[in-house]
Amino acid sequence: MKRIVSILLVCVLSVFCIGCKSESDSLFTGSEGGKNSLWVVVDLRQDSMESDLSSDVASFQDSVEDVVSEDIEEVIFECIPPKGAERDTAIDRIRTEIMSGGGPDVFIAQCDNQWEPLLFQMPEKAMALDLFLPLDEYIENAEHAEWDKFTQSVMEAGRDDEGQQLVPLSYLLPAAMYRESDVSHTPKQMTWEDMRNDEALQDAVVRLGAGFNSTGDWDFPIEYLLGELADYKAEELLFTEDELLNHVNTIIELSDYYEENAYAEKEYSTKTHLGLWFNWTGGGIITAHGPSGTYDANRTGGRLNGLTEQDPLTLVPFYSDDGGNTAVITAFAAVNRNTRRPEDAFKVIDLLMSTGRQTNSTMFAYHIYSKSNYAGMPMHEEVMSQKYEMRVDSAINFWFSLDDNNFRKVCAVRDQITVAQFSGALNAELENMMVNCSRAHVNGEDYTQIVHDAYTAMKQMMGE
Repeated sequence: MKRIVSILLVCVLSVFCIGCKSESDSLFTGSEGGKNSLWVVVDLRQDSMESDLSSDVASFQDSVEDVVSEDIEEVIFECIPPKGAERDTAIDRIRTEIMSGGGPDVFIAQCDNQWEPLLFQMPEKAMALDLFLPLDEYIENAEHAEWDKFTQSVMEAGRDDEGQQLVPLSYLLPAAMYRESDVSHTPKQMTWEDMRNDEALQDAVVRLGAGFNSTGDWDFPIEYLLGELADYKAEELLFTEDELLNHVNTIIELSDYYEENAYAEKEYSTKTHLGLWFNWTGGGIITAHGPSGTYDANRTGGRLNGLTEQDPLTLVPFYSDDGGNTAVITAFAAVNRNTRRPEDAFKVIDLLMSTGRQTNSTMFAYHIYSKSNYAGMPMHEEVMSQKYEMRVDSAINFWFSLDDNNFRKVCAVRDQITVAQFSGALNAELENMMVNCSRAHVNGEDYTQIVHDAYTAMKQMMGE
């Protein structure tokens, strides 16, 4: 058997275009190249830490080669450029191929890039347009991943009446962190309004509702407050302009209060995302014998003076309008409904989602989990426990997972997820709106028109 494995690097992508493609000589043939080829498109973060996406993808390709059918003659992995004209050209070409009945067999894609165009601007809408293959029958016969151990409330975001079409790879889930001896709270199905009216939770309301993370950057929580954003089949937003404006007002008021009262200098977490790094310091792994013995402000989302891994924690979820927590999915995998090799296409995703890869592969550690100063939650519900070790940095190798008590606290927050959404064009519009509103507020300007324009733009997106 002859197999050709090609990594299409960023530096050569610009020389290819739709017009020069043919079935005989193109490296972008995918399923159009014949029944014995497999085309996987990878669109993941390429600026995370120091890991090189092309080499990480190459390692994954080697593994894919070992699991696909023997008659697969050509396996093609294409890495979409991270930005610029090359990215635009690649995305336009791939979309054209999909619309013409071909295109890649498998997509492994980020969906939380605020500043660059996405391959799928709104993944849920793409699902409603029948672009992806339902995977249920393949999941039932999976050979590599432990699908029954994935967080089902998050998986639900990728399902419709036909079944599971989008497979979430990682998601963000914010909470405020305290010592158990100082703050007591049991996560429950309460709303943002309930939270704001609970006197015991006012510190968490400020920390979660203010538009800052621990480094002083804007990190506005509007998408977590609104909960479910849209009905993509009905092409309707699920919140009104007045509701949006009220939340903008609240966030700006809490941001002002946060700054006036120097919350960033106080103990405890400003905003923690319960992902891969939230119990890791920049100087090393936190253990009883670790180099620092304290959580690092730049890695945990807030100042936690003197708080060590050994301290029992209280985690206060970020409750939404809908009640419970909102999980925002940052990356996903899917199979093209046009594929001629559905079994082999699913094998790529099944292998990607294997427990070993979720715990210590560089693709997950650097390009799927990674997001600024925090990282996403794994889909496998047990890999943050002491049962597993999680890869963080090649110089350190692995982090030590949460002790049983604190792992239960993370699970308690996760169990309150009522809404899971794929980050996309709506989320980017909301984030850009908040940045512009905050700037206008700082300059003493009214921002009502900014909110109106953003709401109008999002309504137009739903109908496009």
